Amino acid sequence: MPLSQSFLIHDQTTHDQWLSTIGQGGCFILAESAINDAVPWQAECHFGNNELTRLYWDKVGTIHASISPYIIPVNQDNWEQVKEYVLTRNGWGVGVRLSWLDRTQPNETQLQLLSQHLRSWLLVTTSEQDDVTLRLADWQVVRPLLEASTHPEITAFFGPVAEFWHLAPDGSAERLELTHHCEHSLNITQSRTLSPLQWQAILTPSLLNTLQRYMAHLRQHHPRWHDADNNELQQFTEQHYQQALESGFRHDRDIVRYLALASELHPDFIGDAWAQAIMRDAEYTPAGSRMDRLYSTAVEMMDNA
Repeated sequence: MPLSQSFLIHDQTTHDQWLSTIGQGGCFILAESAINDAVPWQAECHFGNNELTRLYWDKVGTIHASISPYIIPVNQDNWEQVKEYVLTRNGWGVGVRLSWLDRTQPNETQLQLLSQHLRSWLLVTTSEQDDVTLRLADWQVVRPLLEASTHPEITAFFGPVAEFWHLAPDGSAERLELTHHCEHSLNITQSRTLSPLQWQAILTPSLLNTLQRYMAHLRQHHPRWHDADNNELQQFTEQHYQQALESGFRHDRDIVRYLALASELHPDFIGDAWAQAIMRDAEYTPAGSRMDRLYSTAVEMMDNA
């Protein structure tokens, strides 16, 4: 039984209810550009300033704009387009509704409040003192985390948010909200720390969901896997996901490209002389990151084959 049951409401609902909700203002979609190239331009299209919509900020945000989560403001006029381009797969985005007081603020102020709060949760510390990136746009992270939280922990995570939504492509939806919304601090000075129970709650389902997303991507984009046995694909994905991590690739976009190269070249491509030369070189050069250089070199090799 979730610890937060007495102060967390979990409703099964529909997109129609969400459409009614966004008509009242203060609603956003939080989505990952690392798995969906449409996310950054949708954010820019519907707000215009990606410095605010992008959760990675300053120099890091500029360098890693293509893998940052983004906040996309939504309303009844733009919802159909956002849904078409962003919520194309199950788990590709989380709906957010601000508290009634915060959604009375001007649109830019709303976005500033939300981005400041969510940025404070991007990098968290586990009970073992490890720093990890929290996948805030993944319902398989948000829901287990909240259901494993105490009242102070859950209040801290909600902050200015009144409701978190899961909006499935089939039109079904889930909504999480507090029984009583509490005041939140606007001055965030301390790093966020997860309890052992919170960390355990998100770890297993999050990893499974991550592997399933990678498997779906491989099956869709690589002919080798179109008709492959599911067990074979899962074994390949698990093995090379781990290899990617061990090679220092921790962002979704880099892991996707690592799996693509292992599929299109051969499973042990990272041990080839050309790949090892890149791995020994600096992480970033004018030609791009290590994975940028691995990928472009591999594409050139395949084009010349």
